[in-house]
Amino acid sequence: MIPNPFRHVLAHAIALHAAAGAQTPSPQSTISPPPAAQEPAPAAAPQGRLPDYEHIHSTDVWRRDSFWFTDRQSLVDDPIKDAWDPLKLINTDRPDYTDVAAVVGDGVVQIETGFSQRRRRVDGVRTVTEAVPNALFRIGHGERFEYRIKVRGDVRNEVTDVATGDRAVAGGFGDVELGFKWVLGRQNDWLPMQTIVARAFVPTGEEDVSARRVEPGLSYIYNWQVRRWWFVRGNTGVDLAHQPTYLLQASAPGGSPTVDVEHDGYLEWSQSLSSYMQISKRLGMFAEWFMFKRHGSEDDHSDHLHNYGLYVYLTPDMQIDLRAGWRIGDHLDEALYGVGFSVRF
Repeated sequence: MIPNPFRHVLAHAIALHAAAGAQTPSPQSTISPPPAAQEPAPAAAPQGRLPDYEHIHSTDVWRRDSFWFTDRQSLVDDPIKDAWDPLKLINTDRPDYTDVAAVVGDGVVQIETGFSQRRRRVDGVRTVTEAVPNALFRIGHGERFEYRIKVRGDVRNEVTDVATGDRAVAGGFGDVELGFKWVLGRQNDWLPMQTIVARAFVPTGEEDVSARRVEPGLSYIYNWQVRRWWFVRGNTGVDLAHQPTYLLQASAPGGSPTVDVEHDGYLEWSQSLSSYMQISKRLGMFAEWFMFKRHGSEDDHSDHLHNYGLYVYLTPDMQIDLRAGWRIGDHLDEALYGVGFSVRF
């Protein structure tokens, strides 16, 4: 028999051994590895955050000091508050030829206005066409659809014989365009955002500037958002046109020169590519190439032009724009100029 003192010590040792065994995990137990053994968080999503805008995700760069940093908000990388985020600023179809792919948003009304001038010189005759207010009304209906009303406004065509100095003017209020814009699908990495614009000019204008018949048209727009501050978009379009052309008639003795207005009907294909960059909080710019090809026209030349412009943002909902463009080569001189003002409600 074990003496009482030793029995007490032995019982105490057995109890300690049993407690230690209860704390030892079994081979089937699931335990968390130490922090050093855990997989590191993906480098493309710091702090577990994913980018909050549609863009080309496969080109993401998350080094804050990189020029291609995914969340860089402008070309010069100035600090920008939320309301001035490039993705939240007013987004206009003007002044470049290529429409934006996005719609204005449900319940939003956007008015885009401007003055445009087109100068052409061919075979010793210069034609200057000016239009104001060149207004476009965009009314949002849902997040993927908008109604559109476009008014050319007062159109003035001045035709001059450069050699003789003879000059005459034909003008009036232009036709109105009715249409809609519908977003077919959002961007998914390299798959671009895709949008349809359907339109038709209706012959509401005065005789010297009206097409005198309905001119339907359709555009397919595709947009790649590369970064918050940079996107590239293209436009492929077709229009059934019946546009007036202006011929200068020499003056009779004691009279003044006049303009003879004729109409040229044709099917017109168009193609464009435009690149937009947000330079800083209040300044953006674009560079663009666009072309027209007519079928069935008296003038079967293709028109290729390049176009550049600036956007000045007075507020996130108000914008001033400037643009200038020129013809690329070919048989005539041509230049385009414009200035505009847009507001979003």
